Amino acid sequence: MKPRYLEIRPHDYKRSGITCLMAVLYVATEMVTGHMVERHRSGVFLAFLGLVSEEIKPRTPVHVVLDKVSSYKSEEVNQWLKEHLPRPYG
Repeated sequence: MKPRYLEIRPHDYKRSGITCLMAVLYVATEMVTGHMVERHRSGVFLAFLGLVSEEIKPRTPVHVVLDKVSSYKSEEVNQWLKEHLPRPYG
């Protein structure tokens, strides 16, 4: 696309091959753990949070970067965050 021009798509355009990537970057070790899923649902996100929570040492600070997907705002995710955050540092 050029500046000041609208994006144009044909009437039969379909988005295909779209996937969701959830990943963790361990900065100190430069290791990446990632999972690709077709649909982004609260249950899948909670399972990923549980996996990450088990892999990280208790006194390690964690920074989370999220996009605007509504599955982060579900009641189940809010409850999980209340139970697990803030992580104890002592």
